[in-house]
Amino acid sequence: MELKTGQQLIETYVKVWRNYLLFSRLLDKMFEYLNRYYLKNQSMKLLGVVCLNRYKELCYKPKKVELREAILALITKSRNGEVVDKNVLRLCIQSIVDQGMQLAKPVNDGVDVKWVGDKNLAEYEEEFESPFLQRTKSEYEAKAR
Repeated sequence: MELKTGQQLIETYVKVWRNYLLFSRLLDKMFEYLNRYYLKNQSMKLLGVVCLNRYKELCYKPKKVELREAILALITKSRNGEVVDKNVLRLCIQSIVDQGMQLAKPVNDGVDVKWVGDKNLAEYEEEFESPFLQRTKSEYEAKAR
């Protein structure tokens, strides 16, 4: 993800995110006993929480500004009638929502792996929603003129 920008960054990020979800789920299942008994009794963070925190520190935080700008550019393209892979866009935005997850646990919903837990939308609101609303406002003001 180091040298990628725009559409390439988003596609690579989503690929890394999906792989990370899968491996986090596998780790969670392999160490279920450890989660259930040892970590809870020792007042330590559960494996899912640690996995999500590590992803946030290693993959999300270093690229969050570039990622946000790439997402907003893709949304603008979609609004202008260009063809955009909305599934990739959805997964990218969902990953930002998941960054604020507390007591997270990866689960398989039959189709895909996703995070469940207590949601804290502060990260999403600060990092994506506010810039998204500002950009949307300015785009529609410019179209109205």
